[in-house]
This record gives sequence, C-alpha cells and structure tokens, in this order.
Amino acid sequence: MKLRFAIVAMVAAMGTPAAASDAATASPETQLEIARRLAPSLVRVEFTLEYDHAEAPEMSGFTQRCPNCGRYHGSSDGEQLVLDERPAVIGGFLIDATHVVIADPMVQPRFVKSIRVRFEDQSVEASLSAVARDRRAVILELAGPLEGAEPLHFDSDRSAPYLAVTHGRANGSWMTAVLPVPIRVTTSETGRAFIAAPSASLIVDNTGAPVGLNMNDQLDLNAGWKGSPAKWAVYTTEDLKTRYAKMDRRAGAMLPRVHLSFRSPKKRAGQDEYSYRGGRGWDSDEDDPTALERNVPGIVLDTGQVLVLTQLSSDVTARLERISIHPVDSDPVDARFVGSLEDFGCFVAAPASDSPAPAKGLAVSDLDLRLLDQTYLPAIQLRLHGEQRVSHLWHERLTGLDVGWKGRLYPTIAGDESNLFIFGPDGALLAFPISRREDLDEAASWRAEGARLTPAHYVTRLLDDLSEHIDPSNAPLTAEEEDRLAWLGVELQALNRDLARANGVAHLTEDGEMGALVSYVHSGSPAQTCGLEQGDILLRLHVDDRQAPIPVTLDPYGHRMMPPFPWEHLDQVPLEYFDELPQPWPPARTEFRETLTNLGFGEEYTIELSRGGKVLEKRASVDQTPPHYDTGHQFKFERLGLTVRDLTFEVRLYFQKRSDSPGVIVSKVEPGGKAAVAGIKPFEIITHVNDTSVAGASEFEALVEQQSELRVSIDRKGRGRLVHISLPNAKAP
Repeated sequence: MKLRFAIVAMVAAMGTPAAASDAATASPETQLEIARRLAPSLVRVEFTLEYDHAEAPEMSGFTQRCPNCGRYHGSSDGEQLVLDERPAVIGGFLIDATHVVIADPMVQPRFVKSIRVRFEDQSVEASLSAVARDRRAVILELAGPLEGAEPLHFDSDRSAPYLAVTHGRANGSWMTAVLPVPIRVTTSETGRAFIAAPSASLIVDNTGAPVGLNMNDQLDLNAGWKGSPAKWAVYTTEDLKTRYAKMDRRAGAMLPRVHLSFRSPKKRAGQDEYSYRGGRGWDSDEDDPTALERNVPGIVLDTGQVLVLTQLSSDVTARLERISIHPVDSDPVDARFVGSLEDFGCFVAAPASDSPAPAKGLAVSDLDLRLLDQTYLPAIQLRLHGEQRVSHLWHERLTGLDVGWKGRLYPTIAGDESNLFIFGPDGALLAFPISRREDLDEAASWRAEGARLTPAHYVTRLLDDLSEHIDPSNAPLTAEEEDRLAWLGVELQALNRDLARANGVAHLTEDGEMGALVSYVHSGSPAQTCGLEQGDILLRLHVDDRQAPIPVTLDPYGHRMMPPFPWEHLDQVPLEYFDELPQPWPPARTEFRETLTNLGFGEEYTIELSRGGKVLEKRASVDQTPPHYDTGHQFKFERLGLTVRDLTFEVRLYFQKRSDSPGVIVSKVEPGGKAAVAGIKPFEIITHVNDTSVAGASEFEALVEQQSELRVSIDRKGRGRLVHISLPNAKAP
C-alpha cells in the first residue's frame, strides 16, 4: 500500500495524473513546429576513427537499444568506417555556446583521430570535456561557437504531458522525430519507478519548451532527469586522467601475466594430434592442449590468492609443473597450485612458501548490478600476446542483465566483453570474463558457452570454503599418476540404428545415437561386482551432484577405423615402422573410461541400463583401472635390444589368454640388436625362457640377466616358434 501511494505521489509530481491519456499530446502541426523551432539546437557530431597500430577501432556506443528485445543493435564496425573513409556520426544537443551533449560513443580515445561538430554548413573541432557518471552521455567542448546555433535553455518546472525529440541519421538522411511520452509507470523490486522514453532524446513539454535530456531510455519519477546537463554529476577529463593513472599502476600488479609450464604429453600408440585434442581444434597456442608453455591472465585477490583464468581439462592440468606470476615492474613470484574450481574455468594458486607474498590484491565488489544500469564503470581491456601484456583503460556501461546459470544475474554490455575487467564506482573488481565449467555432456554439445562477463563475487565467494568447491580430479599429477585411468570392467560396442532396434531399445537410445552394448565383463571388476552382464545395454550415468544424466556414447567406428594389424606380413614390416603402427588391440583409454576418469576416483554413480526389455539401475563407484599396456611394468634388456611388458587385461583379452597364462609382450625391438637379428618382432609374446615359463616383466629380467645362451619360446597370434640367441657378454655371477 505504501508503494502504491508513493507512486501516485511521484506521478503527481510529474505534473499529470496517472490516468492522463495520450490525447493531451500536441497535434501533428504543433509537433512539426516544435521540431523546426528546436532545429538550431540540434547538431551533428562526426568521429573520424583510425587504427591503433594494427588494431581496428571498436565503437560499441553507436548502437541503439531495440524496442522489441531490449538489446543493442546497429553498426559498431569501426574498421569498415575507416575503409570507407567516412566518420561515425551521432546526433547532439547544444547546451551552451561551446558544449554539446551526445550519447556516450564508448570509443577508446586511441581510436579517435578527430571529432567535429557540424551545424548547417559549419563545422568546428571538438574534444571530450566530461563523462556523465550515472547516464549514458558525454559532454564535448567545441573549439569555438557555431554561428546561428542556439543553446537549449531548460525549465525543470514545466509539467507533463511531455514529448521526446530525437535527432539522428536514418536511411541516408538526418531526421528529427517528435514522439509522445505516455505516462505508463514501471516499478522494480529495487524500488525504482520510471517511465519508458526514447534514449538520447530531448524532453520538452507540449509547447516545445526544453525540460531535460533523457540519455538512459527511462525517466525516473523522482524528476532527477529534469534541468540542465550542466548540473549532472560528471568526471572531467582531468578526473579521468588521474583515475586511469591510478588504475594502471594497480592493474599492473593486480592483473598480472601468469606463466604456466607443462610436462610433455605422452604420445600413446595409435594416437595422433587430432585424437589427443578430441577432434575439437583450438584457436591459438593458448588453447592448444599439447602446448608446453602458456601465458594467461591472473587476478591477485586481497586474500593473497591468485585466480588463474584458464580452463584446463584434467589431462592438461595433470601435466602442470610450474606456475610463475609476473606483475608489471616487479620480479616474478613462484606459485603453487591450490585447486581447480569445480564450477568455473579457472584454478586457484598461492605464492610458494619460499616466495614473497604479492602486494595487497584487488577487493571484490558485491554491489547490486540492478542499481548500476548505464552507470560509468572503469574498465581495463587486457590482452596477452605470448609474454607481452597489453592493457587499455577506458570505461563501460551495463546495458542490461541476463538471467543465467542457477538464476544468477549476468551483466551485458553493448560491445565485446572478452578480455574485459570492469570495476565498480568504488574501484573494487565488479566483473570479468570467465567460462563456466560445463558438465561432461554439456562440454561436447552445442550448448557449451565460452567466457562471459561474470560478477566477480560469484567466483571469489567460493574461496571462503574452497575445499567444497574444487575438483580433486583436475589437479597436477606425477608422470606416473598421469596415466591413471578409471574403469568399470566392461568392453563396449557402440550402438547403431539396426542394433538398437534389434534389441528393442531404439526409444531409449535416440534410435541408436547413444548407448553401448556390453560385449565382455572382466572377472573381478566393478562391473561384475555390481551385477552387469554381457548383453546389457548401458544408457546413462547418473551422478548425485549433477543435474543432467550423462549419456553413454561411443565412437561408432573407433578402433575399427584402424587398418587391420598385418600379422600375416609381420616379417616384411621394417622395425623402424613399428612405432607408427597402431596397437593390435583396442586401446585401454576409451571415451567411456575417460568419462569415468573425469568424474573423479571414488565418485559414486548410478548406471541406467536395459536388460531383456527392462530398464534397471546399478550402483557403482569410480575405481582405478588395473595396469594397462601404457602403464604396465616393463623391462628394457639392453644387451638384447629388447623391451617387454606385462600382459595386461586388454592384451590378454585380445589374445584370448587366461589370467594365469604365462608370457610378456614384446613392446620394442631395437633395429640391429640381437633380438632383431634373431627375428623377434614387436607384439609377439615370449612365453618361456630356457624352458622356464615367464610370469611377467620382472621375472623375465631375472631369467635373462645372467644368461649367455637364451632359448626363447615365441607366440605370434597362436603360432609358436623357438629362437636361440647367444649373449657372450653376460655379467659375472
């Protein structure tokens, strides 16, 4: 009730009751007369733009808010204007003999070659005089008066009904429009009450007398918009120079370059560069998952922690070896990894124990974004080109708010929000671009988003209880730990349309687009423990803390796309080409096992499956796979020029060997070595040495180290032979 009375009172203060109709608006003839009478106060402003070195000009302020969707549209292609050899133009309002008000063009000064203000056939140079604090406007100072132009004289006592007068170019002509301003009040939960009106418009009464300028497409009912712009709260050019100099000094230390060093990625058999990156590609070296060095932005917080703004997948973070922070004009600081945030594409670092703590970092703003519409907000545009850090200071204004993830509000601006750090009026960090870390199924879909402007406190408040918000599976690992792989203990076959229909699961698998058929269950595996059976069709994985289920998907071709291993022609393949051949067996590292690994070891989940026409659920947890070919124990016998590995689970399955069958797999034969001369080939199985069965690589080592004569039993895909090798340089017992 109090709010209702307050609105009625404010509407009354506007000078007309809320029920006033548009019929009270001036007639078309009167409106035409008003437009002609105001013409001497309406000017045209030209911004001639230029490149800043090789960078094309950006000009987001020349867009206009769409009345249908509320977003900003229009030309913001400064590069095209330069190529066309024409200026960007905008209408202005003459408020005294040498000052003009225009909508904030949002062009960084480095792109502005010149500004000229035109009236009829005259033009004078102009420069920025001041920037409005709480409205989307700037004030230009003219080098001299324009003859015949008449400054506006504002009378804040004039009452409604009002007209809005706009002046701009459309369809190749400069046009002046006179529009009625209907009194239709909108209120918000923040307590604001306003009337919608065209932005960048002169508000006049029915007689054409100027009342005020509306730059924010809203007329507050408190009448704060009335009167001369000379009374506005502004930052002068001297104010801005002082503020930017202070910001630049702080930003050099508080928004440093962070250098990341990585261990070389392991090249696995049958894996090329494209398969390593999942076929998704990258836009730059900073996106390349195989890169050994990266330079990324960081934010030093007042807690002493550093947010490192790069979204690393778990297999890339696993190879992270060193972090160093490089503030401008200061010595580098070594840092240690603290944890990857589970929800956002960044990780937290802290100065190493033997490194000095950085200077006091940035405070984070928790201001209500809804109260900052069109407010002047200092901003830094930061880019890294390798080790070179380039920053530009200017300002931004929020043009709206989007409702996003978990119902949170995300700010929007009219221009490019990438590489942009926005600060509140108090200098605290307000928003910066960061990507949200998607769930597994989102990351590979069209729904996946890049970095977007995000309120800083959404991210930093997670640091208060960091242990609850980090992803333990996304952390640096040792070289040995890097090969850790989760498994369920099943071999899977991808579905297709025919297979899905034949098994009666077309309706559960999008006609075979998803799902996988269990073709084998390993003995003693988690799959056997939880009750999975051969012939089951896995549909989805459900994880307690994830909203969406994870569909089970496999490459429909996968290992079958590889050419068949040349067993029949093995003796004709030169040894130097064996490293380029794929392994004969399907790799242990599959898409499904990668999905489980990314869930995190120990994570519990539910398997949704189809069996005999019924949908069942089985509970499991993410276990680590037993040693596989890439991680199994190996032994390199230098004198023989031979490397062997244990028979791991996927190798035994391929060769149909029981768990107690003896043997080691030959993984490498050195060209010219004794093993090569004896005709031993990679991927053959050595079952016996001197008539003694071999149980693994360690036992093979014990059997051959002290021998001068070897009698080696070889099994090549079910065909056996005996090989004799002399080793005259055996070690003395």
